Amino acid sequence: MVIHMANPGYKGQNIYFLTVVALFIVLHTVLYFPVYLRLVQAWGSMPQCSHGYFVLPIIAWLCFMKHKSLQSNHVQPSYRGCIMTYAGLFVYVAALAYESDTFAYLSYMISIAGLIVSFFGLQLFKLFIFPYLFLFFMFPIPSSVYLRLTGSMKLLASTLSAGIISSFGIPVLRDGNIIQLSNLQLSVVEACSGMQSLVSYIMLGSLLAYHMKSSSWKKLTLIAVTIPVALLNNIMRITSTGIIGQHYGIEAITGTIHDVIGMFIFVIGLMILISVYHWLVHLNKNSCVAS
Repeated sequence: MVIHMANPGYKGQNIYFLTVVALFIVLHTVLYFPVYLRLVQAWGSMPQCSHGYFVLPIIAWLCFMKHKSLQSNHVQPSYRGCIMTYAGLFVYVAALAYESDTFAYLSYMISIAGLIVSFFGLQLFKLFIFPYLFLFFMFPIPSSVYLRLTGSMKLLASTLSAGIISSFGIPVLRDGNIIQLSNLQLSVVEACSGMQSLVSYIMLGSLLAYHMKSSSWKKLTLIAVTIPVALLNNIMRITSTGIIGQHYGIEAITGTIHDVIGMFIFVIGLMILISVYHWLVHLNKNSCVAS
């Protein structure tokens, strides 16, 4: 079956089709309502997931930007999507049985893909593949993966920050993730691992890469740059906190001042990322002129 979304002759059919789609969206929302609740709780209680509030609005904006493409393409519902939807529901049953959030999130993604392919077809699913993949930013990183990543990131940030602070002539003694100065002690805990900045930069880098009219390697380069930018951001934050605290006391690096320092350094990292974006775009223009 082929449905012409922009053909006035099919207005009645379109209304019926969109009504069925809306009904299934409501049913899907009700079925996965416990998942939405857990996600909202994670966004509010886990700093590394706080960006999750922005994911759905960004996806809505991305889909709206492509609504003309939806009108100009034929909607070809596919039974393959039904198989995917059933597979997603099967995984959801397993998630409920084993009380696994990871399985629940996986089920959500599979069922969403299945519904899209069922009602709109594989061709339009490919057209909206980026907004679909962007959904992954909603979900918390699995605990086992998160602990391994944060452990390595904390140790790396502590080691490099201690070295930089020492280069300023400040006596430093590092013991694992603890940096001991003469006037204070810095403990690089999970909140200081840089994971929150890393995920935020990857999300922003992905959006910039998506809107970049360049070759794939330049888009991948931009996304890859977010990793050293996030690491640099965290090292700058720990180092500046240590130096300021050493000279002006612990009162100068706590509360609102600590948050302001973190925000200021995050903006510096964002400016670096945007600069790399413009540099890659400029390279693309130069190559076009040369050709």
